Amino acid sequence: MNELARTLRDLARRWGVSEEYIAEFTGLDRSYIRRLFSGEKRNPSRRVLVAVALALVSCPERYRKDKERMVNAFPALLAAALEDALEPSNR
Repeated sequence: MNELARTLRDLARRWGVSEEYIAEFTGLDRSYIRRLFSGEKRNPSRRVLVAVALALVSCPERYRKDKERMVNAFPALLAAALEDALEPSNR
């Protein structure tokens, strides 16, 4: 599993956001989200990353109290995506 997949899974798990919710929110196929979270799908577009990030912060009301923590986690999410994109094996 790549760093981006680990980061996405960790954030979604911590914040209680399901892959199904992310797929519904983003309009992406659930199988695509599953592949992204498993590391099978590498180097998603900027549009996909932004959509997934928005889905993570638009979680149900009970998680809104962690909003600041969620916002602070985005640099890690973007850094993981950049790191995966720059790996020599992905070129």
